[in-house]
Amino acid sequence: MPRMRVLALAVLATTFLAAAPPAAPAASGATSPQAPAVALPDTGLFAPVARRYRALLGRDQPSAPPYTVLGRVHQLLATGRTDEAVARSASLALDTPGARVARGRALLAQLDFASLAAVEPSLGATEDERALRHAILFSRDDAASVDSLTRAAVAGKDDAGARPELVSAARLAHEQLKYTLADSLWRRVLAVTPADSFAPPWGSDLGSRRAAALTGRALVQQKLRDWDGSLATLREALEADGNSDVLMTLTETLIRLGRTDEAISAAEWAVKLSPYKESAHYLLGNGYARKNYTQLAAAYPAAFADRAGRKALEAADALLGRGDREGARRDYAAVIASHPGWVDARARLASLDFEDGRFAESRDGCFAALRTCPEYGRAHAILAKALEAQRFVVDVHRAAYEARFAAAPVPDVPGIEKFVANWKALSPRHQKRVALSVAPWATYVAPLVAGGASYYIKPMWMLLSDVPHIETLRDTRIDYDSRLWDDVRGCGGFHTVTGIEDVERTIFDRYNTVLHELTHQVHGILPADDMRRIQEHYRQAKERDDATREGYLSRYAGGSVWEYFAEGANALASPMRDAYDPRDVVRERLDRIDPALRALVEGFQMRRDVSGCYPVAYANGGDDLLTQGKVDPAIPLYRKALEIAPANETALLSLGNALLLAGRAAEAESVAARAAAAHPASGAVRVLQADAAWHAGRGLAAVRASLASARALVRESDRYRVDGALGGYALLAGDGTSALAAYDSVLAYQSDSPEGLPGRAAALAQLAADGKGDWNAAFTQYDAAVRMRTGIVSLRASYALDLLRAGRVAEARVQLDAAKLLDERHPDVEALRGWAALAAGDVKAARAHAERALEWGDWSDLARIVHAGALRAAGDARAAAAWEAFDARLAKETRPGYVFRKELSSWQLVHAHGAAEAAVAAALRGR
Repeated sequence: MPRMRVLALAVLATTFLAAAPPAAPAASGATSPQAPAVALPDTGLFAPVARRYRALLGRDQPSAPPYTVLGRVHQLLATGRTDEAVARSASLALDTPGARVARGRALLAQLDFASLAAVEPSLGATEDERALRHAILFSRDDAASVDSLTRAAVAGKDDAGARPELVSAARLAHEQLKYTLADSLWRRVLAVTPADSFAPPWGSDLGSRRAAALTGRALVQQKLRDWDGSLATLREALEADGNSDVLMTLTETLIRLGRTDEAISAAEWAVKLSPYKESAHYLLGNGYARKNYTQLAAAYPAAFADRAGRKALEAADALLGRGDREGARRDYAAVIASHPGWVDARARLASLDFEDGRFAESRDGCFAALRTCPEYGRAHAILAKALEAQRFVVDVHRAAYEARFAAAPVPDVPGIEKFVANWKALSPRHQKRVALSVAPWATYVAPLVAGGASYYIKPMWMLLSDVPHIETLRDTRIDYDSRLWDDVRGCGGFHTVTGIEDVERTIFDRYNTVLHELTHQVHGILPADDMRRIQEHYRQAKERDDATREGYLSRYAGGSVWEYFAEGANALASPMRDAYDPRDVVRERLDRIDPALRALVEGFQMRRDVSGCYPVAYANGGDDLLTQGKVDPAIPLYRKALEIAPANETALLSLGNALLLAGRAAEAESVAARAAAAHPASGAVRVLQADAAWHAGRGLAAVRASLASARALVRESDRYRVDGALGGYALLAGDGTSALAAYDSVLAYQSDSPEGLPGRAAALAQLAADGKGDWNAAFTQYDAAVRMRTGIVSLRASYALDLLRAGRVAEARVQLDAAKLLDERHPDVEALRGWAALAAGDVKAARAHAERALEWGDWSDLARIVHAGALRAAGDARAAAAWEAFDARLAKETRPGYVFRKELSSWQLVHAHGAAEAAVAAALRGR
């Protein structure tokens, strides 16, 4: 989309959003934001949403036909003015079905369960009243009652008269993972709910009912991974009634299609239409953000504490860390009283309110913060959990959850107070819950502590990068889904983090995040052969899933071998609550779908001799230092590991790779030879040998030949690693045929390999560039790769480069825009922007992009190529000198190397001098 069009949309959106009336006095102390200052799109997918919203707002005009009180309540609800709707509905006498429904819907939208209790007994037997009763039961997680109320209708034949029952039965079937049944029920609903051809612009009840049924069908299509089909269904639902339920279902589809920016817009629209929409706030607070926190502070400079304010907040944080909760509360409140616009202060108090069970206060503090800074992820995240906690209060299972938790003995986990870095800051309740989650892996705590690993339970106000040892994640994004690390609930690694909210909700049979992330840590210190066993189980599950679509406990488990193993551990510790338990990661499903994974996890948990984990734990400590760019301090840790186990595969691999990062290729070759002698069948070791030889200047042809020869010596389960490396080297050499064969082998091992998919796309592109293939086939493959991993900058850049080679400038810019969201200052991406400008005839812009790229990273060969090309295109006499300088640099830097990008805590391969880059240089030279 051209930039001027974006600006025009922003102005338009601001105009119609500002037309919303000011917030009415809140009911029950709630203070929801009524006019978020984000510019909401009104074209494309969102055109029907904006059209209906404008039509509803148009009814506010004096010239519009007057509303009845009932109509006014529904209009207020549909336009996101929930608090005003609750206030208006209070005047209704509950003596008609319409009044009872209007009042009940308003209270349910605001999660005012206390007031709702007075309405519920009066609900009668009309269609809308029955639907409302079911919705209230779902909000309490009372699936058994829903089942009893709907079973007869499902078995009956009066679908038109039983529409609410069919809708609720379909929802229940979906929650119980009975997707075929759910789809059949949604089809029955749609058969008696035709499109409303005569609906006014602001919508109709029939349209809303049809939208709900279409959304249900789309949810089933998502579970079947029919993402394009679900998008088509949701487009129809948006036309029928683009409400917040449709929009939040749409977010999942858009994310899976790699359309992250539109997913964020869908969630923002959902918040606009339903300010108390828990799932929308959760998404916007779980990393789906356009701005990182540096950019957010620049965009809202008055919304965050100044230096003195930060010191005051840090002093209060220290009180909380020492267990002085009242002192922290007092000091947070004092800062807010002095500076009510500081959202980071409000988030701290809201987080503490949540921990102390003051959910309404937590909610209202977040609403206040979002009125100041509507893009503040921490406020969205805390608000989502405060709203969820309000539902937990009325959950029909709550008493049983609490009783079971109280009856569970506190496990003895030696060393837990050292392992959990902020153990003393946790309440006794949360200490117990954390210990219960750590207990299954208690044997592994000692090697984790010995290696320097830690676990941190994060208050919700904290950014992930505020946690000790995680500072390097500041402003960075997750590669597989583009989320902002700072806003995600936690992370698993050498230093693992879980949010306090997840500790609390585990008591209520929600996902055991502490156990999940700890399992990643344990996985990370297992010896190499144990890791191979897990990898092989994962490969077999992938194979089953390709055939049956049910090889995993969850979609998340299929994302990587790490998630597969962690989901298995979670399922083992999570027996079903009852027949209506909606969780997919439970022990019973593990036994049915993947009993071998259960046996694998149990075997590791029962292991008592974990001596083999210590060398790996020390090596992991070195790897952690590498993420900070500290190669020299890391090497002694690898040496320490090798003193304990001189042939340890993991330690040798880590040492060899560290030496390559440090530019010590000859030493790396020596370590690789030592590793190959000890582990000749290891694919990772053979790849290290090849990399060391390449960096040592042995020549690409010799490296490829040697690695291809070694492939036969590698165990079959490890050959995919060798094939991936062979594919990469073939691409560097411009050998598309060999690259395609190598990546096809990778994909034969794992059909959705995150390395194989983009590698195959690049191979197809190389063949197309050589006149031996089809560009469209390459770009179809690239699209599949991007859908799998939306947040990988190098993938977006590779895609853009090949689009530019094919002359598709506009499409290349789409990928470059996506890459910019992930890494704002990537020199190669900026250089490609320069090439795109040059291809469009804008020589001045091309030169500016190239110069900016060189300013950000003078190591970028691509930036030098584009800069010289721009000078040539401009007829600048300095072009010849620029090309001569580039050629001299090329002759001097015959070996690849690495640079550390501190701002992203990542290592960048440089001076690889691949064929694609050479082709760009040739094209821009005019050869």
